[in-house]
Amino acid sequence: MHSNVILLTKVFGLKPHAAVLMENINDLTILLYDGTYYNRNPTRSLIIDNNNTSVLRARAFKDALFPHLWLAVRNFAFFRKVRDFFAEDEWSHIRGKQIEYDKDRLFREFSQSLLVFIGLCRSREVVPVLMTQPSRLTEIPNPFISKEFESDQASIFYVHFRYLHNAFNQLIRETGRQHRIHVIDLADRIPQTNEYMDDMVHMNEKGSMLAAQYISDALVAIIP
Repeated sequence: MHSNVILLTKVFGLKPHAAVLMENINDLTILLYDGTYYNRNPTRSLIIDNNNTSVLRARAFKDALFPHLWLAVRNFAFFRKVRDFFAEDEWSHIRGKQIEYDKDRLFREFSQSLLVFIGLCRSREVVPVLMTQPSRLTEIPNPFISKEFESDQASIFYVHFRYLHNAFNQLIRETGRQHRIHVIDLADRIPQTNEYMDDMVHMNEKGSMLAAQYISDALVAIIP
């Protein structure tokens, strides 16, 4: 849903011929943890009300003065610890609790968000393209992935999370078929190994280059 807002307020101004949407795990997480896109999560809500102007000014000063330096050092262990120390716990309300969910509601919310994307694109004569999300959520998880999953914010069985992630990808495919939208099926093309993916859903350089080839081949076929 944040991507839909960006599409409407920023991307259309660039007058694109096509727009590609690839969302899955972020939607799945927010819908599992907060139940709706229209939530009051301090960092994931559609509208963030931040009255701490001193923090905003300090951040703006840092971004203006040292943008590239900060990008280079922010992942160092020391800076991660400082960042984590000052960061607000966005999942404090569900941390450690067993997740209970209504899968039909999850599918309905996600489907509606996809339809908003398609409708916005068509209203501006932009070609909408949907894309599935690759992952390393294999039937039997790799020990690294299993450890990463167990350190997540709330309690949900791996088999359930994998099912929902796969179901969201399938919903993307079905939405494309029903509305005659081109679907770039990366989930079916990117191998689920550390050779191509660093963690559960993020591709490494080799995976990104492979994905770029699939994406460019697909777009060449639909863009004049």
